[in-house]
Amino acid sequence: MAALKVEITSTETVKPSSPTPNHLRTHKLTILDQTAPPAYVPLCLFFPRRRDSSYDQDSFAESLKDSLSNTLNVYYPLAGRYRDDFSIDCNDAGVDLVRARVGCHLSDALGQETVDEDRLLPLLPCRPQGRRVDSDGELVLLAVQVSFFECGGLSVGVCCWHGVSDACTLACFLRTWSGKTQDGNDESSGVVRDCTDVFPPRDLSAASESVEGFRAAVATPGTRIKRFVFGRDKIAALRRDIEAANSQQRPSRVQAVSAVIWAAAIKIARVKNEGRGQCHIAAMTTNLRSRMEPALPEQAMGNLVQIPVFAERPVDNDDDYNALAAKLRESVKMVNDENMRKAMGSGFSNVLRRFAEEYAEGNLLAISSWCRFPFYEVDFGIGKPIWMCFFTMCYNLVVLLDAEDGVGIEAWVTLSEEDMSKFEKDVGVLKYATCSKSIVGVHH
Repeated sequence: MAALKVEITSTETVKPSSPTPNHLRTHKLTILDQTAPPAYVPLCLFFPRRRDSSYDQDSFAESLKDSLSNTLNVYYPLAGRYRDDFSIDCNDAGVDLVRARVGCHLSDALGQETVDEDRLLPLLPCRPQGRRVDSDGELVLLAVQVSFFECGGLSVGVCCWHGVSDACTLACFLRTWSGKTQDGNDESSGVVRDCTDVFPPRDLSAASESVEGFRAAVATPGTRIKRFVFGRDKIAALRRDIEAANSQQRPSRVQAVSAVIWAAAIKIARVKNEGRGQCHIAAMTTNLRSRMEPALPEQAMGNLVQIPVFAERPVDNDDDYNALAAKLRESVKMVNDENMRKAMGSGFSNVLRRFAEEYAEGNLLAISSWCRFPFYEVDFGIGKPIWMCFFTMCYNLVVLLDAEDGVGIEAWVTLSEEDMSKFEKDVGVLKYATCSKSIVGVHH
């Protein structure tokens, strides 16, 4: 399917409205920042036409720019540049703001038979695996593209460098930006914090092989990304089915959906391994903010998720959703302040090495849940988004997003072409999920 016809009409550098004070010029990076994938965290929000005679696109675009500048007073590291492997120079170099015009209606873009990533990719300011640089050749940490459709609808595409942010950071940034666009009174605090006492940075040269193996594995683009929608009714049925299977605890909707997806991945691995009894691993991302002592604020900026939370399962046992959900639940329960501080010790490079090895062998599926993050609460004064979408960052990755109703789940699955052809035919996937078609009417 052909890509959308998108014309770039302007590109500007937006800087904080107030200079960053000298005592805040250095933002220290943690080991979690240092080992993050060398890619942008991508997201695109879609907003319908505002039915208001006073609405003017030029005035609205100007208000977005002004409020973005004010937001950077709070998220000032995003307007900075890398000083070295240990810190960001918060020098107010700025972020990129792109304005574009799309040669179709919003319904034409989202109402197609399939939601195709290549078709929507021009709505992002850059490719997630790319590197957007400024006039000095320095990496731009945040880029935003506001694209206006012929009908008056618009999209906001965001690429935020993973080395300084995670999905929670992105959600809180968008919430703050939209709040400042509406009334300018959003006073976020506790955003920029020094977390190096908990997650101290390292000179990674001694563990360069492990680190580079990890980063190379997770940054490798997948060959195909597809969206599977688990509607509210299907999730309710799935949770009942799992609970009926002698489950002592009803799984959460994320655990239930993850179990179905993991089971399908195990079946694929079993065929590849010709039935050999090795294990398959699901690596769940876990938000650390509320699990530390003392807890970190939700809006704390940076990579405050831990990826290598391993839940292992022999490849010869793949259809017990109850057991798989329990494995995931048990592994996440192990993430607490004490265990995280231990994990940051000398064995951290071994964790990275194992992650990279299993990933390269196709024995690991990374699952990242963005559910409950307030993306659908973002309102720039024109109403809340009708939909959000994710883009490819790496292969063997599953990103779980809330459906617009807040109950269903959209699973964005990135696999090789060969594995995807098997995954979309899996009995469990077919039973509980709907393969994406048009955006309208898929959530129930």
